Amino acid sequence: MDKGKCLIVNLPERVLKDSGRLLGMMIVTRIYAAALQRPEGSKPWFLYADEFQSIASRSFLDLVTRSRKRGVGVILAHQNLTQPPFDRDPGFLDTVLANCATQVFFAVGRTDAERLSREVFQATGTVVKRRKQHGLWGDSGDPQFYSLSEEREHSINELEGQKPRECFLKRKGVGVWVAQTYDMPAVEGDGEALASEAILKHGVPLEAIAVARNERLTRFLPPSRVKTAKKGKDDAVGPYTGEPL
Repeated sequence: MDKGKCLIVNLPERVLKDSGRLLGMMIVTRIYAAALQRPEGSKPWFLYADEFQSIASRSFLDLVTRSRKRGVGVILAHQNLTQPPFDRDPGFLDTVLANCATQVFFAVGRTDAERLSREVFQATGTVVKRRKQHGLWGDSGDPQFYSLSEEREHSINELEGQKPRECFLKRKGVGVWVAQTYDMPAVEGDGEALASEAILKHGVPLEAIAVARNERLTRFLPPSRVKTAKKGKDDAVGPYTGEPL
């Protein structure tokens, strides 16, 4: 985290099932613990969580609310508000929205639009509905305004009726914009070759991970087991058995 390194974790539900959810929660807990050890004003580091409802936990909520001043930011992606944890704990959504400075809303269903329209648009009762027209002077007379319920219904329809790739982008304290995602640029060359080059440049070899893992785990072993592990120093040794991994 302090070195600005990237960590990519794939938790395929088809393979890991509930174990992937548990593993994801454990990783988030470790990230939160590491964030608490950083001083205020540290180098920014961001956690991107796609389909974050599968790993949402109390530690995740604490990470969102308490790690910002330590330079740790969180980007969350979620589909709808009927998925956990929002369905079981409405306060979870309130906490996330309260601590999210930038919010992006794509097309949603009616139920979600009714809830989120209050976050995106403010109903003020000052939007002009119609005014009398004078043949020579144009607008004349007192205007008629939309009611608050009419404004909210219009906001709901705006969220529901978005086209693919369109979204509303809200920046707290600044304003709301209509945006559109851009097309992905064409990749020049072999995509697999580019991915392999990026892994070699930014990744950590598996051998180094195995060695670091064993060095970390040997701290918790009895002295006799530590001596057994040190005998195979040149190989990747399982700290609990003394056998090659």
